[in-house]
Amino acid sequence: MKRFDLKEHERRIDKLIANRFSASFMSNSKWERFFTALDVDMINIRAMLLKRVGRIDPHVTYMPKKEDLEKIWVSEGYNDCSYFYKEIEWLELINVYKPSNIPSQYVYQNIDDAESIINKIGKFEVERTPGGLRVYGYKT
Repeated sequence: MKRFDLKEHERRIDKLIANRFSASFMSNSKWERFFTALDVDMINIRAMLLKRVGRIDPHVTYMPKKEDLEKIWVSEGYNDCSYFYKEIEWLELINVYKPSNIPSQYVYQNIDDAESIINKIGKFEVERTPGGLRVYGYKT
């Protein structure tokens, strides 16, 4: 069985980025600052929609905590949450998510307060969507 080659994975991601995108808006330190600023109890963002470079569909995953952040990647968490910052094509802070299979269970998130924090910590490529607030790492 072939072992996962981290350097090869990073080279593949770099090639995808160079071939697909004409604009880059984020760096490792900027993503780290973004996630750290939103890890506060007053807004309690727990889930996001994540679109990664090289993946067809975005998926709902947990919002990283400060202790999950490394210099070049998110290292811990639930679901599919080990990824390089540079792999984030975009993420969306979603207004509402479904944490379980219970039909009536939904969790609402305070996107307005999150947007206020984001606007205070730097310049980000952000747009409102019907589902929430999208933050871009790259655009074509």
